[in-house]
Amino acid sequence: MFGILDYFKIGAGIAVGVMVYHLYALSIGYPAAARDAKAGMVTKFERDVLASQLAEERRRAQEAAQISEEYRKRADAAQRANAEAQDKLEKAIAEDTGTDSPNWSAADFLWLCEHGQPRYCSR
Repeated sequence: MFGILDYFKIGAGIAVGVMVYHLYALSIGYPAAARDAKAGMVTKFERDVLASQLAEERRRAQEAAQISEEYRKRADAAQRANAEAQDKLEKAIAEDTGTDSPNWSAADFLWLCEHGQPRYCSR
């Protein structure tokens, strides 16, 4: 069997093994600690990337909303101007009683309706 010196040799071998592993781990760093540190860094990097992407998407959405609002205002102004011009034209036509210009007939309104003026289709 084993003698007492064999047990000392086994204990010394274990101690030397632990010392060699400790020196190895100190020289290259503890693998578990390095893995944990890198895992945290990757997570932080991904978080920063996602935060910047989110900020860019919010900026683009806000810019799109502003552009949409501007175009809506322009469209409303154009519709008001078109309606005012149309009302002015209809008023001028209604007030025209002179003999120098012809009055509009049903055929004229039909022609306007067929050529893209749906406002005259009901007459």
